[in-house]
Amino acid sequence: DQRLAITACSDGSLWACSEQGLQRIFGSQVETLGFDWIGPEWGNGIYSLAASAAGDVWVGALNGLGHIKGNTHGPVTIAGGMELRNVTAITQDHEGGLWLCDQLHGVVRLWHDKIRVFPPGPQLPSQVVNAAVTDPQGNVWLGFQDGGISRYRDGVFQLYNVPQSVLALHCDRNGSIWAAGLGGLSRFENDRFETLETTSHFPDSELSGLVEDDLAAA
Repeated sequence: DQRLAITACSDGSLWACSEQGLQRIFGSQVETLGFDWIGPEWGNGIYSLAASAAGDVWVGALNGLGHIKGNTHGPVTIAGGMELRNVTAITQDHEGGLWLCDQLHGVVRLWHDKIRVFPPGPQLPSQVVNAAVTDPQGNVWLGFQDGGISRYRDGVFQLYNVPQSVLALHCDRNGSIWAAGLGGLSRFENDRFETLETTSHFPDSELSGLVEDDLAAA
């Protein structure tokens, strides 16, 4: 079945979500959680995953947000009863703030009981965010369904041109930002995203996910 999201944890495990539910892959062992733990009110859909430095996993679903810590897992209640719909991207910044991107509110940051919703603008042009990642300097990167990537640094968004839909973002162990999507694979350098040319060894120009292995290869 189709993989919808994947994230790597600090313990070497991989978490992947698909149409069948959520799976944890560690070595040759595969554990499947399915959908029962998130409750029927969420709907049968998990669309995004994000692992924290502490090893927690955040799960974005059709109608809510989930949290996995060790052997415990369950839904998260947002302060004020805030409703979420189609949580398509999640990342956690260096202050512990959780960035969510959903259909109802667009880009949202949760920090303790504080909620901040970022309105669309010239440097944040779309509410449909497919991918989010935080780099070692604490910058938050957002990749859009309609193309383009915004970086949030020092309280300001800056938009970078990526011509087609961005489906995944990754920050490698050297701090470089990679983007994958309908336009292929790109890397941020010299203050712009450069698209890697396709070759016979790397022919696919449509990529939906990124993960780094032990050799620092994506």
